Amino acid sequence: MGGMFALNLALLEQKEGTPFDGLVLVCPMCKIADDVKPPKALINTLLFLAKHFPSLAVTPSSMDDRLVFRDQSFVEKVKSNPIKYIGKPRLATAATLCKSAVELE
Repeated sequence: MGGMFALNLALLEQKEGTPFDGLVLVCPMCKIADDVKPPKALINTLLFLAKHFPSLAVTPSSMDDRLVFRDQSFVEKVKSNPIKYIGKPRLATAATLCKSAVELE
């Protein structure tokens, strides 16, 4: 997620005439896969709702720590972290991710 924002920032700076000398990104998420992308009507609804209710935590998410990390001992450390956010993503977060992915396509 951070790589996508870094790439967007670099492209924005390039358009404004102050490009970076270089940029190294490691595994940036630059596109939402077509098989998991929601329909256009749902995206428009998300953007509309995010404008009016940005902090509403209703965005579906299937984050599974066992699939993200290979080392299972690290999974246990992540799960026991007291500051780990375990709720659903907020609408404003989902809308920002969606807008950034569309801009990169």
